Amino acid sequence: MLERFAGEFGLRAAQAALGFTNDTQQELAFSYDPHRCSIRHVSMSAPDFPRFDGTYSIDLDVDAVSDRIRFSKPPFEAELMCHDGRRITLIGAHLKSKAPHGARSKDEAMLISIANRRKQLAQALFIRGRVDQVLDIGAEVIVLGDLNDGPGLDVYEELFVRSSVEIIMGQSQGSEKQLFDPHAMQMIEKTG
Repeated sequence: MLERFAGEFGLRAAQAALGFTNDTQQELAFSYDPHRCSIRHVSMSAPDFPRFDGTYSIDLDVDAVSDRIRFSKPPFEAELMCHDGRRITLIGAHLKSKAPHGARSKDEAMLISIANRRKQLAQALFIRGRVDQVLDIGAEVIVLGDLNDGPGLDVYEELFVRSSVEIIMGQSQGSEKQLFDPHAMQMIEKTG
C-alpha cells in the first residue's frame, strides 16, 4: 500500500520494507528512496534481550517476580544502508498506549492507566537495551515512531520517575550513550 501511495503521488520514498507481522492491523514499515539507500530487516538477539517479536523478562517492582513483556506491535529493527557507504540501525516502535480503555470507573481507570504505563516503561527498557547493544559495537542508531509518551505528560509520571522517551534517550546514561531529540529536550528542561 505504501508503494502504491508513493507511486500515485510521485514520492521519492517509493519502496517500503516491512517488519514483523502481528494481529493488530498496525504493522510497522519504513518507506525509503531506493536511489539513495536500501533497508533490510534485521533481528538482533542476545540472552538478556531477545528479538523484538519474543518475550522479554524484567522485574518491574520489588516483588522479586519477573514480568514477561511482549509487544503487540513488535518494533521494526532495520539496517539502513546509504549509497555513500554509511550504515545506521533504525528501530521503529509503537509503544503501549497508557489510555485506560475499557475502564468503567475512576478507580478502574487509574489501575488500568498504571498497569499500561508499567508495560510501556518495560517496552522502553527493552528498546533501550537494544540501543545500548548497537552503541556498544560502535554503530549509529535512530529510534523513531509513536512512543505514546513524553516528559511531563501525565500525573502518573511521578510514580515512575522517568517517561518512556527519557528511558529510550538514555537520560541516566553518560553523554556518549545518550540519544538526542531537540523537542524532547525542550520538555525535559521545562519539567526538570
